[in-house]
Amino acid sequence: MLLVKFFSVSATVRFSGKQLSRYAQKAESDSKGYRSKLKKALEAKNVDAARIYAEDSIRKHRESIQYMTMASRLDAVQARVKTATTMKSMTKDIGRVTQRLKSTMGTMNLEQIERVMGEFEKTFVDLDVRTSTVEDSMGSAMATTAPEDEIQNLIKQVAEENGLEVEAAMAGAQVPSDSIASPTPGERTSQADDALTQRFAFPFFLAPCARAMHNT
Repeated sequence: MLLVKFFSVSATVRFSGKQLSRYAQKAESDSKGYRSKLKKALEAKNVDAARIYAEDSIRKHRESIQYMTMASRLDAVQARVKTATTMKSMTKDIGRVTQRLKSTMGTMNLEQIERVMGEFEKTFVDLDVRTSTVEDSMGSAMATTAPEDEIQNLIKQVAEENGLEVEAAMAGAQVPSDSIASPTPGERTSQADDALTQRFAFPFFLAPCARAMHNT
């Protein structure tokens, strides 16, 4: 019975993660589409349309980041499900919240998904308290946060492999190059939003258009 429940919960979590990844890809695709429309609006000297498309692109980019963040959180939950099953610690609460997650995923409602995700994670936090003795002994091998120096080294390695400057690679990933500490998911979202907002800031994308209109 425990094994059956594990496969049910695990399948739901895995499927939900894939859904969130698809939602993120679609939102990012929509964001790029709006950026293309923004470019055309600027070429046509349509300032009002340009501002609207810039706002829509930023909004969709934010949605994409939110979906990716929740997908990452589900990956962590997946590992906890496996640990809980191995230790025979599955509870009725997990099954109940899993059903809510399954029914909520089809709505594409970020607020509802976020609320259920919080409840889902809380269930496993409570479970972690009961299994903390075993998890502490595994902590060093199962660390969930990579040291900052390893993160920076990997970024540099990938940049070098692709012939990129580190600063350029960081900018393309929407991560400030002068970042020191590993940001939280909320901070990463804010930083990415700020970077994208700056790229679409009024003086930046309207200046060429304004000059062109002045010259005519």
